[in-house]
Amino acid sequence: MSRSYLTTIEAALGQLDEARRREIVAEISGHLEDKARWLMLRGLSKEASMEQAMEALGDPAEVGRELKQVHGGVTRRDALLAALPPVLLGLSIAIPLLLRAPLSRLVVGGPTPVHYSPGIITGGMAVGIGAMALAALILVIGGVVAVARRLPLWGTTWVGTTVMVIVFALMVAADDLPYLVSPVIDVLIMMALLLLLGAALGAVGWRGPSLGGLAGLSTTMILSLVVVSWASNPPINRLDVGLLVGPLGLLYGGLIYGFVAGPPARRAALLAVGGLLCLGTMWGVEYGVFWQWRVSHGQTGQPLILLAVGVALLAFGPAVGLVAQRLRPRAA
Repeated sequence: MSRSYLTTIEAALGQLDEARRREIVAEISGHLEDKARWLMLRGLSKEASMEQAMEALGDPAEVGRELKQVHGGVTRRDALLAALPPVLLGLSIAIPLLLRAPLSRLVVGGPTPVHYSPGIITGGMAVGIGAMALAALILVIGGVVAVARRLPLWGTTWVGTTVMVIVFALMVAADDLPYLVSPVIDVLIMMALLLLLGAALGAVGWRGPSLGGLAGLSTTMILSLVVVSWASNPPINRLDVGLLVGPLGLLYGGLIYGFVAGPPARRAALLAVGGLLCLGTMWGVEYGVFWQWRVSHGQTGQPLILLAVGVALLAFGPAVGLVAQRLRPRAA
């Protein structure tokens, strides 16, 4: 039975070269055997344990199609493009922050005072706004190109990022205003953007749980980078925390690169590590930096809301992918 299952997966891998197909099938076979051995320790027979292991992995044709999409024709360029969104956003935020105060005046563990002449402050703000505007424009254009090309593998990380960038750009624009257009129109705009974000993550997730997980992870990475950058804003002025967006963006990009370019056995681990890192980062900033300010302003529920949003972003794409796996065999 397991041989028939693996043969179906190998057939679904299509045009991949023979060595690559054998490598992928061997990894899947090892995963099934490990799962079956674990089930046998719980008292199941050899045949029943293998059957349950295959059921847990999913429909073999769908598994093969997903693996083909992840590994078929994947180049270093694809992996680098997929990893670019968090790197680009992180550096575009970190570089302007460096202009706010010399590193010699950087306070680690507390607020960093900024005492600059108006000309320097104006110049630094201009550079900062320009850098972030350029990064936002590149990310939005990349997301549009990804959709126009029917979501290639590298585009998986760009679609959700594009919507998140638009959301945060509107939040910044409305920071000093009671509303952008009107209270009702503003609510409709946010609802439309949330629906667009859900549609983007769902479209990727429909292609497979792992790809949906990658899209949700990259979107959560953007959210966590923005949360970290908030720490540098007045009245908190924790520039030491805000500057972490640079190395965090590079780290997030490395995780995405490893997912896209690496073997399938590594994907689940990288998604888990990346998700925990994003949620842990938001939790640490909210409770370690903002908590006293939240308490004084009656916003103690804000950290839980952010964490709930992060969990929802991480879970939605894989959930759609699992539903798709259940529906496709019935449709066939």
